[in-house]
Amino acid sequence: MDILSITFISAAFIFFSAGLSLLLGIGQLCGRARYFENYVLAAYLFCLSLIFFQICVIVNDIYTDHPRLLFFHASALYFMAPVIYFADYLVILPVESMPRKMALLFVPVAIGIAADLSYIAMPDAERAALIAGLFSGSGSGHVVAARLVAGGAGIQMLVYLGFLFRKMVSTRVEGENITIFYVMISSVVVIAGLTVCTILGYLLGSYTLLRWGANLAGLLVICAYLVSQRFPKVLQLIMFEAEKRHAARSLLNQLDVDAIIARLDNLMDEERLFADDQLTLRDLADELSITPHQLSQLLNTNMNIGFSAYINKRRIDEAKRMLLREPGKTVLAISMDVGFNSKSAFYDAFSKFTGMSPQIFRKRRGGRA
Repeated sequence: MDILSITFISAAFIFFSAGLSLLLGIGQLCGRARYFENYVLAAYLFCLSLIFFQICVIVNDIYTDHPRLLFFHASALYFMAPVIYFADYLVILPVESMPRKMALLFVPVAIGIAADLSYIAMPDAERAALIAGLFSGSGSGHVVAARLVAGGAGIQMLVYLGFLFRKMVSTRVEGENITIFYVMISSVVVIAGLTVCTILGYLLGSYTLLRWGANLAGLLVICAYLVSQRFPKVLQLIMFEAEKRHAARSLLNQLDVDAIIARLDNLMDEERLFADDQLTLRDLADELSITPHQLSQLLNTNMNIGFSAYINKRRIDEAKRMLLREPGKTVLAISMDVGFNSKSAFYDAFSKFTGMSPQIFRKRRGGRA
């Protein structure tokens, strides 16, 4: 093989990525103080190393003489999704140990294990023929089954990443470092893209897609390693933001949440605090005798809404009542009374919460424009 060819360079890079992932995984287990996240990250890196190595075996046709090198390839593919979910979950919501019910995330791994056991039971010639058929467009029963297994691993990964994405968005609180939030979101999107590229390589029988998927994933590992060496505080910053959210959540557990919500309703219903166009998160938190972070967490966790959306919803609810109760009052006057400092902001918020303009709302409910 020409050492200057793209194929050779790609193969060398994938092997290098496999070796680096293996060393980084071992490094996670060599520290004096090892935490749960170290074990999770080590499992992820070991699994990734195996997949890198086996993809290289496939795309360079090494499997024709050594099909046994692909033992437990399907298991590794199915194992990646729950491990990635665990690793990111620990960043989003730092915990000492994972909830037991999350062990169910590993149930699909049984599909990969069953496929691998079936592969192990085959003679070497049949194993090699199966892999060759996978990348030659063969429609034999074993090849179709192998494609279904690979496709299932891809679907599993995308579903788990979808849950992660939703968790990241739902647990984000106002005032959180936006850069860290986008870094986490971007990592999920990138992993989803690499998953699609790699799994399509199996489904379409394309060495090229497999190489691209492996090379880009390897590049991601190398970049992450270099960033961690050049900016060692980046990971600390991510964990700090996560731990800050976790601390606020723990403090929230010590509060009488029902009493705080009742007080909040009173401030809105009786004292009409929402009508103050200068109202801030800190102002409202001070009224409730809690921290801004606790208030933001309370709104996000118990009401599934952010501070700005909560205040605007309260303002629009009051505006709807005033539009019907005071038909002689202009829309502009009502918008000012409920706390909006511009007519355009009022119209935008009203349309967002009701799907119509204030005038149309008033007409449909029997009032006068």
